[in-house]
Amino acid sequence: MEIDPEVIALRDRFHVPADDHRFRVICADGVDYVAQAEGRPDILFLDGFDNRGLPLALSERAFYDSCRKRLGRAGLLVANLCDNSMAFTVLQHRIAGSFDGRVIGVPAEQYGNRIVFASCDPAFPPPWPVVKQAAADLSCRGSVDYMLKARRIEPALQRWIPR
Repeated sequence: MEIDPEVIALRDRFHVPADDHRFRVICADGVDYVAQAEGRPDILFLDGFDNRGLPLALSERAFYDSCRKRLGRAGLLVANLCDNSMAFTVLQHRIAGSFDGRVIGVPAEQYGNRIVFASCDPAFPPPWPVVKQAAADLSCRGSVDYMLKARRIEPALQRWIPR
């Protein structure tokens, strides 16, 4: 979802796919939408920066609790966060509190950000051999080097310790 229709109008420029039965961009306030909307999406992507950074409402534990409730048991939160070490650590701990500790953080391809993956699925995060095999399978299908992407995730998977 995106609060600003002018940003949605730029979707082609940023290679955001067209809406279909599996994917859609919704014009709404993310905090309100996550808390009030019906349905259980498989994935919530969070990239909620404005010209000052991550808005306070998207930094609070209550928001991540709403994400957790909205996703259901096997859903996945994927959050793009600023790589300010102090702020990132606080946010990752808040997200972990909402998702039973099942959180990993990975440096983004562009410096300055980190991607947090969170789920309450008991099988999350998947073990490295499963991720490695999935990446190998996907890499055979196209031009994206999924093995390179998987190697960015590997250190976080190796460090992950269940609560």
